[in-house]
Amino acid sequence: MAGNFIVQALRGKPITIFGDGTQTRSFCYVDDMIDGILRLMDTPTEFTGPVNLANPSEFAMLGLAEKVIKIVSGKASLNFKALPQDDPKQRQPDIETSSRLEASRLYGRWSQSDRRLVSASCCVCDVAAYDRYTGL
Repeated sequence: MAGNFIVQALRGKPITIFGDGTQTRSFCYVDDMIDGILRLMDTPTEFTGPVNLANPSEFAMLGLAEKVIKIVSGKASLNFKALPQDDPKQRQPDIETSSRLEASRLYGRWSQSDRRLVSASCCVCDVAAYDRYTGL
């Protein structure tokens, strides 16, 4: 989602928002996820079970789009489209287990690093390749 917003803004295209933009998602950086996996690998061997490694902070899609516009160009517009029927209004992971195991203590950084969001996406996002992949 964030990558799509960034690519659309970099290309000067309207950012597509499904629904009214109040639905929420949670995001984290790949390096934070890797750190969490490494921490999880250091847990006692008697521990087994599923563990959510994620950022529990929620971001409204409209707010994320506005943040991307502010950082990238300040000029992109918003293009609202109908919300798909199966699109959840809220996605917030339960990280109780990973917190207890001290495997997810860095995930709050996502909201504190606006420029990191865009610079990380620009480093891994070849806009021409994105265009070829999506057929745009």
